[in-house]
Amino acid sequence: MPYQSAEDAMSIEGYEEDIELIGIREFINVVLVHEDIRPAMLIQPIDYQEKTHDEPRTNAKLKAIERLFPSLFISTDYGYYQGAIISKSEFGAGAISSDSEMGRVLGYPCAAGFRSINRNTTFYQIDTTVSLKEGVGAHQTQLFANMCSCPDPHVHDFNNIAEQINLSQNPFLTTLVQQAYLKVSEWRQQSRTIRKGRRSRRCRHYQSTVLWTTSRPLLDSSVFVGSL
Repeated sequence: MPYQSAEDAMSIEGYEEDIELIGIREFINVVLVHEDIRPAMLIQPIDYQEKTHDEPRTNAKLKAIERLFPSLFISTDYGYYQGAIISKSEFGAGAISSDSEMGRVLGYPCAAGFRSINRNTTFYQIDTTVSLKEGVGAHQTQLFANMCSCPDPHVHDFNNIAEQINLSQNPFLTTLVQQAYLKVSEWRQQSRTIRKGRRSRRCRHYQSTVLWTTSRPLLDSSVFVGSL
């Protein structure tokens, strides 16, 4: 029996092994590309402790995506290499040459201003996240995030993506996703002194605070420390 693509599937049945191989987060993002909710998504080898798309884990994911969604292009020779771009358009040599261009290709609303973010002042992160239906896997997963100097007016663009996910009748999305929502976090630079014996040095780090989320109830109101 020939392998059936997932592009016209009426249910998730029969695709569970490939979805597990690709990964829930990556698979949902590929579906968003196929459904024109996102223009493109990126499979990054570094996420799987690999360097290129030809290495085993990354290559296996790409082969599964190619089987399930044969109408999508997988571009790897576009110049500013960060991984494999999955899109309805093909990107050839020299098509992308900067972070801003990559962000634009991936549909990040704040892409144009990414390089101009002043990390010595307050800046913001907008996450597009989904809560998953019971039995699917982890309770929630971040689909993608974008750093912005100011969340306005970009929140509207992100919210439009979340609304399209929630309204979609795609069988994979309706089976896997309970709700798509936004989470806006504020990042502030802080410093602390680290002492080792008689020596001490100042270490810079960033503290993130979740300001609000479109999900109810608020799923994460914690303050945590991270580095960028």
